[in-house]
Amino acid sequence: MSRWRDPSPADLAPQDSRQCGGPGSDTDRTLHVSFSVKNDGTVAGAEVPQVYLGIDYAGEPPLRLGGWDKIHLNPEEVQQVSITLSPRTQSIWDTSVNDWRVVPDAVVYVGASSRDIRLKER
Repeated sequence: MSRWRDPSPADLAPQDSRQCGGPGSDTDRTLHVSFSVKNDGTVAGAEVPQVYLGIDYAGEPPLRLGGWDKIHLNPEEVQQVSITLSPRTQSIWDTSVNDWRVVPDAVVYVGASSRDIRLKER
């Protein structure tokens, strides 16, 4: 059984690539999400942490899967996980201009599934 550690302000930290020294331009809105997962059990196991976006826009689903990773953990092991979300993942199709549009200020959720959310950050 994995336990997802309560994040410090820096643990669950979605960052715009322009703010963290990435190769971004003014239109590059790449998000980098980092968090820790710990195996509290007595046997080795695997977990698939998933990152979801809550985009507050009419007609959009409440949660959108943005990325995931499969990790293997030994007993009592803690592993840092980093998942990158592209601008397209954070976008909606805007029919008024027939193009993708990034929706700012999405809420980032991290969990084992969309029904098992363990961390949240705006």
